Amino acid sequence: MYYYKLIIIGSPLGEFSYHSLDTINIGTKVKVIFNNREKNALVLLECEKPSFKTSDILDISEDIYSSKQMELALFISKYYVCSLGDAYSLMMPFSSEIMSSEILSETSESKLKLSAKQEKALSFVKEHKVSLLFGDTGSGKTEIYMSYFEAMIKEGKRSIFLMPEI
Repeated sequence: MYYYKLIIIGSPLGEFSYHSLDTINIGTKVKVIFNNREKNALVLLECEKPSFKTSDILDISEDIYSSKQMELALFISKYYVCSLGDAYSLMMPFSSEIMSSEILSETSESKLKLSAKQEKALSFVKEHKVSLLFGDTGSGKTEIYMSYFEAMIKEGKRSIFLMPEI
């Protein structure tokens, strides 16, 4: 029997101990029963048998977080003062359990029409690995980023857009 410290992905809570008959690599996504519900969790480390009763790990996924992703999640949790479970949820594709029951159709064409200055800024963003747009509120920065994200999605890539609350 092997014992592991896990975090529940998307949970603000800390680590929990579970057990499995199989050895599991660090960073592997697993399914467990948590609060009478099946949840996705992540193996943080193997540990000694705890002094309390532990629950079974139900399923071991083939999905594994890389060491870079694990470092990034740790940084996010410390820098933004959030739980590891919340940080890891940022790197996990949306599951059907949290998606809306209403399915929106994908539009074939973008309705965003950029001005000449916005097009110039968009080409700058595309040419540079790191870029930051400056401008007054309502100057069209979001439209530039949304156009960029649309291009990334067409290339099969993903993006995260962090927008401050104003």
